[in-house]
Amino acid sequence: MIPLTYDEDVGERIRAAADGTIDAFVDTFGAPHIELALELGVPSGRINTIIGFPGAARHGTKAEDIAAASSADVLQELATLIARWGSGDPHRRRLPAR
Repeated sequence: MIPLTYDEDVGERIRAAADGTIDAFVDTFGAPHIELALELGVPSGRINTIIGFPGAARHGTKAEDIAAASSADVLQELATLIARWGSGDPHRRRLPAR
């Protein structure tokens, strides 16, 4: 996982950071980022939005908000992954894809 700032150049930064295939896309911002993920070649089943529900319905992507990730098990898994993330260039750090 490589976190990036959303702005008009986010698509280009995603392409540069990905250095190839983009495995998944988590939209925390809303439209038009579901469409951007599709343009980047991310399969619709590997796109999730926590806010762009109309776009998710239109494109058949996931639309799971924070309530879906609120169990202790999910939060523990996230904490473990973040702890393993380590330091270094934030644009090159990656969490394992599921």
